[in-house]
Amino acid sequence: MRKPAGRVRLSFIRPMEPELVEQSPKGEGWSHEVKFDGYRTQVAKDAGGIRFFTKSGIDWTAKYRPLADEAKSIGAQSFILDGEVIVTNEAGLSDFHALRSAITRRPQDLYLVAFDLLHLNGIVSKRLDGVYRSGSTMNWRKIKCYIDKVMNIIGVKRETGKPAMVLLAQNGRYMGAAFVTFKADKRQRFWERVQAKAGAPPPQGLVKEKAEWLKPGLVGRVKCLKGEKKLRHASLIDFWGE
Repeated sequence: MRKPAGRVRLSFIRPMEPELVEQSPKGEGWSHEVKFDGYRTQVAKDAGGIRFFTKSGIDWTAKYRPLADEAKSIGAQSFILDGEVIVTNEAGLSDFHALRSAITRRPQDLYLVAFDLLHLNGIVSKRLDGVYRSGSTMNWRKIKCYIDKVMNIIGVKRETGKPAMVLLAQNGRYMGAAFVTFKADKRQRFWERVQAKAGAPPPQGLVKEKAEWLKPGLVGRVKCLKGEKKLRHASLIDFWGE
C-alpha cells in the first residue's frame, strides 16, 4: 500500500545549476532575476520535520535553526524548496563576506530566498517548457557583473600545485587576492618585475599571510565582481610601475 505524502521521508535532490555566460540571453523565452549572493540551500519538510541541506547534501539544520523554526509555519504536509541563504548589509543587499560569521554569531539575521518548488504534497513543480534536472544546464544561466579596478600589488603567492596569486591594496587598505592568468611572455615579464620589488616587510595585519611581500611601485589592473567590499572572482589583467 502506498504511503500518504505526509508520511514519506523525502530525499535530498542534487540541485540544478546555471551555466556561467558573458552576456544575458535575449528573446521572449527568458525571464531574468537578481542573483542573491549566499549559500545554495535546499529545505525539505516531511514526516520527520524540517531539514536544511547544503548544495552538496549535508544537513545544516542545526546551523539554520531560526530559519528552520520559521519554516514549520508553512502550511503544507511536505515540500522541497530550492533557494539561497543570505545575510544583508545596511543597504539591504546580500553580503557574502558577512555570511559565515552571521551563521555562527547571529543566525537570527539570516534569510532564505526561495526560487524553486521541487515538491509539494507529492506534486513536483516544473517549468512550462522544461523540467528540473540536477547538474549544470544551459536552460538556466547566470551573468556576473565585472568591473576593472587599479590597485597596488603588495605581494604574491606561489605554491606548488596551486594557481599563482597577487595580493592587492587600495588607498592603504588590503583588498584581497587575484589570480595571475597571463600568457607565457607577459607572465615572465611580470615575475621579473616582481623579483625586482621583492624583500619588503609584511604589512601591518598581514604577518600571518604566507606571501612574498613587495616594495611599493608595482600597480595592477584587476577584473573583479562589481559591488563587493573585497575582491571576489578576481584576476590580474595588466600591470605597470617603476
